[in-house]
Amino acid sequence: MAQNNNDNKRSQKVKFQDQTVKIQTVIINGIECLRLKDVQRKFPKAQILSIDNEYQAFLHDERGNDLEPLRIIACFDQIVEAEESVEPSYNEIRSDLKEIKGIVKRVDNNVQEMLRQIRYVMTQMYELHEFTTPRYFFILPAKHSDIKAIDFVQNWFQTHYKLHFLCECSHDPKQMHVAPHEGYSIKKARDFIVKYAPYLRTTLQIVQVLLSAGGL
Repeated sequence: MAQNNNDNKRSQKVKFQDQTVKIQTVIINGIECLRLKDVQRKFPKAQILSIDNEYQAFLHDERGNDLEPLRIIACFDQIVEAEESVEPSYNEIRSDLKEIKGIVKRVDNNVQEMLRQIRYVMTQMYELHEFTTPRYFFILPAKHSDIKAIDFVQNWFQTHYKLHFLCECSHDPKQMHVAPHEGYSIKKARDFIVKYAPYLRTTLQIVQVLLSAGGL
């Protein structure tokens, strides 16, 4: 069993940073040693003991396990240098973990937002697939407008127009018909006509033929 012998007390010189002190040694199992815990009483941050820049291994058993209390063999003709551990402190680790948690939380929030947007896009795609938007439309003067006025280009911009959609209830073009709606008023007729002028006259001519053929 380990025994301490405090007879003939001696001290080991220990340096930590710019401060050098003498720390009492102890004899354990016949070996005069410097205990780490005695050094830490003076220098709490000390974790490593070195001599001439050479790290001193703590005394250990034949299996390599450190003996308790942690200690090195005293060397009275040398100064033992106490150093801080190169490993991060508990507070540093805790701070790093806190920062990592913050990053993970931000990433999770971003992922949740991306998933929300993906669900929204998928919903929109599903609705577009299930509820198709009309692809074909034509323009007609409103009922209160004089249809003969459109024979003159200068009257195109004063005429009140409405946009009507063709309903594609079937893939058969013959089954297309005008959607049951009064039409959508075109507020900026000038801009619309300028943009679609190449198609407007042809569309109106076709509609006139259809109306004549239908007896309307």
